[in-house]
Amino acid sequence: MSTPWWVWGLMVAAGVMALSSYDKTSGDPEQAAEPGSVIQEVTNTAAPAVGTYTPSWNYSVVTDQMSSKEIRFAAIQSTNTVSFDFPYQGEQQGTLQLRRHPRYGNDVIFFVKKGQINIGYRETAVLIRFDDEPAMRFSAYEPDDHDRTTIFIDGFGRFTKKLKSASVVRIEVPFYQAGNRVFEFNASKYLDTW
Repeated sequence: MSTPWWVWGLMVAAGVMALSSYDKTSGDPEQAAEPGSVIQEVTNTAAPAVGTYTPSWNYSVVTDQMSSKEIRFAAIQSTNTVSFDFPYQGEQQGTLQLRRHPRYGNDVIFFVKKGQINIGYRETAVLIRFDDEPAMRFSAYEPDDHDRTTIFIDGFGRFTKKLKSASVVRIEVPFYQAGNRVFEFNASKYLDTW
């Protein structure tokens, strides 16, 4: 899968927009989008119980300027946080993002704000567990721009099929000099019709 650098910029901009309700420091999503992009955001609005943090899925749509077709995103942040040593210290959540792109196909993407995901130039296996089922191996790849905070997880159809009926998804990700870290996602409100 060969993705030009400008597509990454569009993908990151859409991811920022989708998560802006949780991360107020990410900046103005209108400035992050490419000029001329059409942006729609639809968010689950079910209120969590008082005193609990229950992230919901955020859905967004951006127009692909090269095909005039829609790029669709569904994203959610992890319910747990991790912390790394210097220079990546500070608690942070992981983000699980699904992307349906008219030219590049469907992708499962995981990213963090800071840190170095330990992924080789070739595929690496990550473990993903849906509810209490046995963990499953998925191949993961670094993006074409070698961004160490992001991985693409192979098997969109296999992943979303399990996601439809899952309440909790756990993804174990290897980090450089920090070992494997598990990120947990509350997937119970996932809408497959996005």
